[in-house]
Amino acid sequence: MAIGSWSSSGVVYPIKDFQMFDQQIYDSTIKSGDWCPKAIQDIFSYVDAGITGDDADKREEIMTTMGAWAGMDNGDFEFYFADIFVESVQYGNRTGLCNMLLDVKDLDETQQLQAIYVQA
Repeated sequence: MAIGSWSSSGVVYPIKDFQMFDQQIYDSTIKSGDWCPKAIQDIFSYVDAGITGDDADKREEIMTTMGAWAGMDNGDFEFYFADIFVESVQYGNRTGLCNMLLDVKDLDETQQLQAIYVQA
């Protein structure tokens, strides 16, 4: 039984459907150039299509490349995957993230995912 708890960063004033956080991530990444948020969107679209599509092998390849358990729930995985980008920006590594995406832009998607996994 818990009597109480302590949170180091608890939400004081929760806002339902708070979209300004996502807008701030976009506003931050675009400082590196229009291509940075576009690169994030493109790789996320690739991952989303791969894990929600009918190709079980593609889903497993994406999950394995990103170090996830192949049986992981799709929604949980996408939350984890999005957090890689969000946390890089939120914790001061926007430039490093965008530079890495620029460095791997000519690689295939699997190689891009490998670079993202190493970055994470």
